Amino acid sequence: MAIDPTWLEAPGVASAVDYDLYGTIYEPRNVPPASSLVNHEPTLEEAYPIQGHIGDPEHPVEPGRYHLYISWACPIAQRSAITRKLYGLDDVVTVSVVDPIRDGRGWAFRNVPDSTLDTAGNGFAFLREAYDQTVGGIYTHRISVPVLWDKKTRTIVSNYYPVIPRELAKLAQFGVAPHDNLYPEDLQDDINDAETWIGEDINSGPYRAGFATTQEEYEEAENHFFQSVERLDSIFAHQRFLFGDRLTEADINLWTSLYRWWVVYEVHFKLNRHNLLHYRHIARFVKELYHNPAFKSTTNADHIKRHYYNTQRTVNPNGIVPTGPSLDWLDE
Repeated sequence: MAIDPTWLEAPGVASAVDYDLYGTIYEPRNVPPASSLVNHEPTLEEAYPIQGHIGDPEHPVEPGRYHLYISWACPIAQRSAITRKLYGLDDVVTVSVVDPIRDGRGWAFRNVPDSTLDTAGNGFAFLREAYDQTVGGIYTHRISVPVLWDKKTRTIVSNYYPVIPRELAKLAQFGVAPHDNLYPEDLQDDINDAETWIGEDINSGPYRAGFATTQEEYEEAENHFFQSVERLDSIFAHQRFLFGDRLTEADINLWTSLYRWWVVYEVHFKLNRHNLLHYRHIARFVKELYHNPAFKSTTNADHIKRHYYNTQRTVNPNGIVPTGPSLDWLDE
């Protein structure tokens, strides 16, 4: 779909966020119906249907060929950014960073601090252009980050976020500081099991609590969240990571949500029964990984706070962004 020229400040640059004109991504206005950006397909596979894999004939394992579109604000996108750093792929897989604020038009490229324009050479002003180009028409599913892009075929390789870090692993041989496999074969069943309950209660649970429309819905999600937090604190009382001393993708997936619990979820999603520092073993886990350069260099608290507090107007109608919380304890 061609982008409406009124959506542009300049070629490849989206015009400013305008909630009055375009609404939010949850309730878009003056946006074509097909670009409603928050669909609720019943399964992950339906919500994220582009699941091609590096190594297929049309997407060979090749350095310099692939590109990540990410948001520093999104916990799921940060997982791929951390993985890219751990495998030393800075010069192998290029990156573009969208504006953390989005109106009903969705993820966009603007000249704002710590973001980029489309550095893959496509001149996109909105991420939906990558999706439309991939399907050769109008893309009707969820338009999300992260996106793994093939610069030669000029199509999306995958928007199915659970596999994108594993796709990056296929390029680890070209990395300057390759890390151990984050999804090792001998732990895959255990990782899958952990990611199931962590994904349900820690990754997704805060959203169910924050967007609940009844007291019962909120309390159910909040209770499951804190039950799993207690379980995690018990695990970290006896071991460094989820699986002993071996850092895996499950730890990465967990960490991005725990960090956001401290920065946003406690207040924004009403998860304040206790705060993160109440759980000293979880706090140790979060702090240790924060000091890993792959985690710290991909963490942007300003983007995170402005994204959640400003974009999610159903939860925070006036878009006021708190000045806190303090992050000093992470650097102590």
